[in-house]
Amino acid sequence: QLIKNKCLKDYTKRPTRLLPKEEELYINLAERGKFIKIRDGKVIATQMGADLISGKLIHCKCERSIPILWVMPDYVDMEQESVDRFNGFYWKDMEEYAQHMSEITKQDKELLMQGKLLKPKYLRPVPLIKTKKITPPTSKERKQKFYEEWTKAVLQARDEHRPLIITPLMFEGSDKFDFIGEVFKYHSVLMNKSGHFKPLTELDVGKAEKYWSKKQRNYHKIAIFMNEAH
Repeated sequence: QLIKNKCLKDYTKRPTRLLPKEEELYINLAERGKFIKIRDGKVIATQMGADLISGKLIHCKCERSIPILWVMPDYVDMEQESVDRFNGFYWKDMEEYAQHMSEITKQDKELLMQGKLLKPKYLRPVPLIKTKKITPPTSKERKQKFYEEWTKAVLQARDEHRPLIITPLMFEGSDKFDFIGEVFKYHSVLMNKSGHFKPLTELDVGKAEKYWSKKQRNYHKIAIFMNEAH
């Protein structure tokens, strides 16, 4: 698309929507990311760049559910039956039951017909939702408890490879702002002083670094997505 702007006298026919300084910035970023190459003043897409544009490089895998750890304030009562039902802990029907079990008591059959019969633990799928309650840090005493609970929640999420999810609407009044503020204040302590986020060594993993998984390489890192930061 051609830019036609009197304020850009020298750039009236540039095939770009970006201002000159912005264009240079993004070209440098794309080159460092190995998406393009600059040869004789021309921009050439690499194979990685072509894969990015065609959608081959990034795929959201949105056809499958991702297990999460859902953190909520301690005054919220989540109905466990609803969580268990969502996680697939209850038998759907007799057909599903017969695929795994050969006998059933009269009492269990009645529960099954009502959709209230739990599967034995060894047949339950990995839960998609796990919940964890945390004390809102609204006082000095409660802050210390919050730090301990938050640390345990973060470590559990890492160990079980689950995104840790917080829903601000679950908090009463201004509690969500206190919560967000303390997460930021405590973050540097958690990452740098708690001892829980040191990079792994080859001795810890038991094999050379070139054979590590992505999880092992990023063991000491956290990514934070916080919409409420604005």
